[in-house]
Amino acid sequence: MKYKFDFSIIIPHYNNIEGLKILLNSIQENKFIGEVIVVDDKSSTSNKIQFELLKNAYPKVEFSSNNETKGPGTCRNIGIRKASGKWLLFADTDDIFEKNFFRIISEYGNSDYGVVYFEPILSSNIPKSDYRYKYGKLVNNYVNEQSDLNRLKIKTEFGIGCSKLVRSALVRENEITFGEMMMFEDSIFGLRVGLLSNKIGVSQEKIYEIIDTEGSLSKVKDLNYKNNFANLKINRYTIETQILSKRDQKILKISKYRLGYELFAGTKNINLTIKYLFKIFKKN
Repeated sequence: MKYKFDFSIIIPHYNNIEGLKILLNSIQENKFIGEVIVVDDKSSTSNKIQFELLKNAYPKVEFSSNNETKGPGTCRNIGIRKASGKWLLFADTDDIFEKNFFRIISEYGNSDYGVVYFEPILSSNIPKSDYRYKYGKLVNNYVNEQSDLNRLKIKTEFGIGCSKLVRSALVRENEITFGEMMMFEDSIFGLRVGLLSNKIGVSQEKIYEIIDTEGSLSKVKDLNYKNNFANLKINRYTIETQILSKRDQKILKISKYRLGYELFAGTKNINLTIKYLFKIFKKN
């Protein structure tokens, strides 16, 4: 396949015009050469008007809109279908690209990796206890020791869509898409990309900063969250046991017993845990 660009950046947007401007400016400041696609998730009327005005301010950016509000996963999938780059990058309107990110990713333009992981920066207001610090640890552990365990952990646990380069052909040939629920929409995408990549790149260089915002969906712990969390764990278990060899499953200590522990630890609901475990045992 002939590609029009080396890189395509895909950005979902919903009611965050100022954040989108900051993100787009961080791309422009790097003299980025490539494709930038912004997909609006049917923002409110006032934001929609401002969104339309951005088209004149950023003429090199392709702006598109979703017909109804479905979440960032749906917007990213629309962006993937529109993208004409050899490599895909994903960004959120809360965040920014780091200085020199274009120079850094350009070094991988002709590589044969399926995915390249970069150590993300977390903004100073994010507490050290935040789960997202684990992504930097995954990168550093692999760079320091390229063991089977560290290779498998980064391929299966680097769940965020950002701070990585993904080969477009890998996504299209394997029909990998983002989940269309409001939470955990990028986790299964990241898992499948990692497991289906025969060769991975890992770099401690920083290309992306995650900036925390109040009211994030990741902070909501209601029953809807717990059901989504349980479904995520079941889906991950199913994919891992289908794709990974028995040897690799043993290295990662994948089992139904561990799944049960993770379900209860994440939901704190024994009835919900039993309900979802029954689904797995019923299949076998």
